[in-house]
Amino acid sequence: MFNQAVNSEFDWKIGLRIAGRWSSDMPHCEPILCPDIIVNNAKMQLLEHNNTVGGHASFTCMWGNILVGSPIISCRDDGTWNATIPVCSQITCRVPTIPKNGLIIDHEKSSMSTKKRNSRVRKVGALLRFACQPGHQLLGEGSIICMENGTWSHDPPSCEVRCPYPGDPPHGIIAPLKFWYIPGDTIQVTCSLGYITPLEPLKIPTCRENGIWSAPPPPCRSYRDI
Repeated sequence: MFNQAVNSEFDWKIGLRIAGRWSSDMPHCEPILCPDIIVNNAKMQLLEHNNTVGGHASFTCMWGNILVGSPIISCRDDGTWNATIPVCSQITCRVPTIPKNGLIIDHEKSSMSTKKRNSRVRKVGALLRFACQPGHQLLGEGSIICMENGTWSHDPPSCEVRCPYPGDPPHGIIAPLKFWYIPGDTIQVTCSLGYITPLEPLKIPTCRENGIWSAPPPPCRSYRDI
């Protein structure tokens, strides 16, 4: 029979009970796991997910977004990841300044909320078109697209003062023939056989600084009418 002092010593120091059974089940080993990663962001994809010690989790972003943070994180032996989960940030391009004497035609605005319409950024793939006021010629690309690097495909165009081609008068041809004329340019009319410009002094059509001709092209009249 055990001495009561001995029993007391076992009972308090090594966890034995008088009944002769262990006070609890034998311990066992469980693998160390890092917390599961749940991606609730539709912009992100989880490519690999191994949350055992030494395992990795890798991430990528959907088109039009950029990954901020580490694309790969590792599970450490203390059950924690070695870095925070990255995030996907939408790539945007800042809306350029409206060209002087021009305007921007934004095709996205029709489907945007008021808040987004007033925003000064556009997402990847957005298209902007440019137009000029009458009396101006658009120099450069007429449309630009927001690219994945956050820049526009081309520099914004400019609108320069120009006079448009005024059209040939009946029975006549304008020279020089151009689509646009710069301020100071003049034109002359050559009439077809049997036609002539008026003999009286006429103002020579000159392209003015406001993009308007100083006078219309002189008409070609039949010899019979002179």
